[in-house]
Amino acid sequence: MPARKPYQKKLKLPKPWKISRVEHKENDSRVDIWLKHDPHTFLCSECHEPATTYAHMEERVFLHPDTSEHKMYLHVRRPLVSCHEHGIIPGRFFAEEFEEND
Repeated sequence: MPARKPYQKKLKLPKPWKISRVEHKENDSRVDIWLKHDPHTFLCSECHEPATTYAHMEERVFLHPDTSEHKMYLHVRRPLVSCHEHGIIPGRFFAEEFEEND
């Protein structure tokens, strides 16, 4: 299994996200990286106020916009938060602007 530390450094993941698993595929031209997070209060994606993590969405795959020799695919279960104003909705997520590859 490839080391996680070089990818953690390269991706510059915001806290609380960290790498849980890395796999090289297709003659090393593709790297799949699974992310997880420590317990954390995320922000509501609507009002940007702190909200309690309620659950997690299904795993989604995002193509990281890195221009290295490998295409990096991030596998993430985005948190759902319980916002006092907006109810149960997806929490604010650092990879929202990345291209989704489901």
